Amino acid sequence: MSKTLITGNIKPLWATDTTEVEFLSRTDTNYSKVRLSALKERGIENALFNALILHLPKGCVIAGGFMTSLLQEDKHAKDVDIFCTTEQSFKDVCNMLISPSEPKDSDDGDTLWAYRGYSTNTEISKFNDHNESVRFLKFVHEGDKRPEIQVMKMSWYTDAAHVIDTFDLTIAQIATDGEFIYMNPLTPFDLAKKRLVLHRMQFPASTIRRVVKYASKGYYACPGSLVNISREIQSWTTKVDIDEENFVYLD
Repeated sequence: MSKTLITGNIKPLWATDTTEVEFLSRTDTNYSKVRLSALKERGIENALFNALILHLPKGCVIAGGFMTSLLQEDKHAKDVDIFCTTEQSFKDVCNMLISPSEPKDSDDGDTLWAYRGYSTNTEISKFNDHNESVRFLKFVHEGDKRPEIQVMKMSWYTDAAHVIDTFDLTIAQIATDGEFIYMNPLTPFDLAKKRLVLHRMQFPASTIRRVVKYASKGYYACPGSLVNISREIQSWTTKVDIDEENFVYLD
């Protein structure tokens, strides 16, 4: 049975000509990158990640907490966040999840088995016509044992480095475009120390929620980081008059 695919005009929540573009501005951080093959060389494997990477459409970026968990070989990640650089890459990756292609007879096994069984509760026919206020499209696995996949629709980013440059905590600043892994040069050190360090303040409530979440996992914010977070919250509230709950970034 054929499934309804995304074919409509997909509008990101934050277009470059809106006032929210400030939150997509770049910092002067120089991000490191290594070839993705370095993971396999070090025996770091994850079936879902491998399947997604193998079939990841051009212009898609996996970033954030799932990448952090992958590098730490933590198998308890709750979701996979996928970001896109174009409208077409958003459509391509969503349609890949909506209707996975069948393996060819010549394939050495089913290389996409790990993301079979994902579906979305969103009615795609309506999504095609009315998607302006949607932040992401969520896919849940039928067995409820694999992480949710969230395809983000806040903006079309320039590249993988642009994605992680918008993140608030250094420990989450890890991304891959399927060829390279990009990260803040300080990320490995902060992960090793389980230290929460602020990169930039985007949305105070979101940052506080993440600090609490990571604290429950054994991470800590040193006094200097707490001072920076408090200072940024105070500064942020004087910058812009905005209802943050309507513009929450990532959790």
